[in-house]
Amino acid sequence: MTIPGRRLIRLMIVLLLWLFSASCASAIKSEPLFGLQRVYRLAAVQVTWMPETDYAQLDRTFDLLRRAGVNTLIFRVFQNPGDRVYGFARPKSDAGVYFKTNRAPLVDDVLKRVADIAHRRGLMIFAWMTTRQAGFDLEKIPQYRCRRYNFQRGAIEDAPGISIFHPEVRNHLLALYRDLARYPIDGILLQDDLILRHNEDFSDAARAAYRKDTGRDLNPMRMYSGFSVDEKGRYRVTGYTREFWTWALWKARMIVRLAGDIGFAARRENHNLRVAMNLMYEAAAFPEKGLCWLSQSLPDAVSIGFDYYAIMAYHRQMERELRKSPQEVRAIVSQMARSSTALVSRPAQILMKLQTIAWKTGEPIPPHELEMVSHAALSAGPVSLALVPYGDHLDPALISTILEDLN
Repeated sequence: MTIPGRRLIRLMIVLLLWLFSASCASAIKSEPLFGLQRVYRLAAVQVTWMPETDYAQLDRTFDLLRRAGVNTLIFRVFQNPGDRVYGFARPKSDAGVYFKTNRAPLVDDVLKRVADIAHRRGLMIFAWMTTRQAGFDLEKIPQYRCRRYNFQRGAIEDAPGISIFHPEVRNHLLALYRDLARYPIDGILLQDDLILRHNEDFSDAARAAYRKDTGRDLNPMRMYSGFSVDEKGRYRVTGYTREFWTWALWKARMIVRLAGDIGFAARRENHNLRVAMNLMYEAAAFPEKGLCWLSQSLPDAVSIGFDYYAIMAYHRQMERELRKSPQEVRAIVSQMARSSTALVSRPAQILMKLQTIAWKTGEPIPPHELEMVSHAALSAGPVSLALVPYGDHLDPALISTILEDLN
């Protein structure tokens, strides 16, 4: 017997809300695993690139940042092909990391020098590092690749990134982060590549793990209830089955479990290390979409007990993707902050990340617009704040104006 389409949709929504509520109930007011004394309110800038050509220039920049009210630097320690290399680095590879490890190519070993300068200028430093895109040579080996379902071809194919379900991938990431934690850093921020989209992961390792945990075979034919084709010939999912939601929640929990294991492995090397996890805006604003499209669940992340939850509240991106007005998006940003702080012990654990440039054009966000978005984020209470990315478009006076409510 088949279930009519509308009734099936209602059943799926009820199931999703039940799963989400159950997760929320277990996660509310979760504390950091190493105690609340670890948490301070971040007034941060996140660095994608810096033009300074030597460490003396870097020292002067860090001094200006501290005087402007910044207390934390989130520093990129990975290099993808095509990324700009730091001006003060002497690159040995076009891809890799900025710290010594035998698990990845070395671009240049700059992290200790940068951390020492930051600390001398009164700044904490978080190393911003990839996960599923940190496979490097592993990604060239088919058995370690993530796999996805191609809706148009009706076939399984390779997807970007490594599969978190393979034991060797897990060991690789734990070892990589242990090496990172041996540096004099104050925290790590897990990059936003720690997600799985609604048609990922159908790898052999994921199939084996799903079968072990649920007793069921992972079959894409049981996940989607219909498709449509748009005017450009792109396939869209029109409905999801009950088993899809079971799979999505399972993936979300496996993701945060791995993130927690990475945090513990790093903390064994650096007991004072703080761990922050990047979360897409959907996970905070539209939980069912975050679970469906990205396998992210904020309540399940909170249940692990990370120190910070970095919400990517990128307002221009949200305006474009949601087709909302600036006023509507600012209201969503405020609500995201309020609903997220309700899950944690201290509002400062919620790190609201605000975009400072338009992603497609690179044009700076006008100061008054950035100030309005920051006010929306801070209307929820004493949350942490990060400006992304830091660059010459953010002069010290503007940074000081935006961060003045945090200091």
